[in-house]
Amino acid sequence: MAERITQIRKRDGRVMPFEKPKIADAIFKAAQAVGGEDRFLAEELASAVTDYLNRHFEAEVPGIEDIQDMVEKVLIETGHAKTAKAYILYRDRRAQTRREMTVRKVAQEKTAARPTLRCWSTRGPRTPSCRGTRVASPTPWRKRRTLTRRPPARSPRRSKTRSWPPA
Repeated sequence: MAERITQIRKRDGRVMPFEKPKIADAIFKAAQAVGGEDRFLAEELASAVTDYLNRHFEAEVPGIEDIQDMVEKVLIETGHAKTAKAYILYRDRRAQTRREMTVRKVAQEKTAARPTLRCWSTRGPRTPSCRGTRVASPTPWRKRRTLTRRPPARSPRRSKTRSWPPA
């Protein structure tokens, strides 16, 4: 049967060329995880997946999840339950990793959206992590917030009492 599937849709929406060897590689790696060594069988199963895709996605471009679902179905229907289980567990681990990466990315975007705070001290502007100095607000300066005098010079040893700002 001639391959009609020529493109796939990635998770981020990009359309990429369909590559049957990638399906065979995924099946073979799952088989290796449970002790399988037959590369030819993995390629045969990839052909069966391609046939299913051609039948079920005649008019549309299949997504990665659709293809992976077909791989699971073919593995189970052809009696390769251990390989299917290894494949499903691998998919689950990758999905968890993607979720964690998304959470990190959202957290980084929130952090990047915050205005940058600057500290001042007797030695000039520093990063927000500086301790013992006043943190400048990202809001516009008001008259009462303007620094009217320079803070006193500090000794090399920090004292337990705060001498600046004056109460």
